Amino acid sequence: MRPHRTSLLLAFGALAAALCAHTAAAATAPPPRVTAFASSFTAGQAGWLFFRAGDTSGRATVSLGVFDDERQVWTKVLPHVRTDTGVMYSSTWTPRTRGTYQFCLLATDRAGHESHTSCALVRVG
Repeated sequence: MRPHRTSLLLAFGALAAALCAHTAAAATAPPPRVTAFASSFTAGQAGWLFFRAGDTSGRATVSLGVFDDERQVWTKVLPHVRTDTGVMYSSTWTPRTRGTYQFCLLATDRAGHESHTSCALVRVG
């Protein structure tokens, strides 16, 4: 038995409306949120860089970077991080020289929304 043409058109219309609603919700979803935390450790030894990341989609790609003045001295990309703002995340970095650095991060969710950049001081002695 062939489906009635009107039934097919109604089903297609409902599917198109659902897709449009999903796309509109993704377009209006808030961007991810990130927070970098200050830290201090010793040159030549691995130290921990701590941060939080949150997003309503549940996952985001988080890009981490450490800067000495305007020059990037370290970078790491963490794909598909579960974004739960109640959880503290971390990554290690081994600085070569003493000084004060900026630890910065940015998150991008699955819909392509980007967070504001969050930076914190890292003191290496």
